[in-house]
Amino acid sequence: MTKRVVSRILALILPIVLLCGCSAKQLTGDEYHDEVIAAYKEYDKAIDGWGTYWSANVMTETTERLYDTEFQKIQEHKSELNKIVNSVEDALDRFDKIGAPPAEPEYVDLDEQMKNAVLIECEWVNLTRKILSAKSADEYKTAVDNFTAHAEETNGKGIITVYGKMFMKWGLGGDKDWFGN
Repeated sequence: MTKRVVSRILALILPIVLLCGCSAKQLTGDEYHDEVIAAYKEYDKAIDGWGTYWSANVMTETTERLYDTEFQKIQEHKSELNKIVNSVEDALDRFDKIGAPPAEPEYVDLDEQMKNAVLIECEWVNLTRKILSAKSADEYKTAVDNFTAHAEETNGKGIITVYGKMFMKWGLGGDKDWFGN
């Protein structure tokens, strides 16, 4: 009985919540550019932190991956790696807070591409968490294989690619660099 009541309440509330979420303030072109640049800066810093830490503390420098060695290194650095993944996740949340793009089709299309790119990166976070929570070297290898397959499937569709399209289309920041500086 309780499940049925909760289900009905959710069925009534969910459409309203979704409609409210879709009514985000429509931004001007400059406002939209500024928000995208700010979100990208945060994402770039977080993902760079991940790559730097991973390569310095976990990655094996051989022609063949040493899953046992990497698994052991992850155990030693798990706390810090989880903090960095949390910072990537926080950076991805920043993209969700960007207001509605201007109504012009070029904005709407690239905004939709960015939303899809964020979903791809959210899956990166999920797969990375599976890597970090592996209980054995074999489980770690399987998680890495799944991560690699995801990376291959989504190559060229991530945030960096879409941001590059935006930068080329709008010259984000005018004569400034990718970060609006």
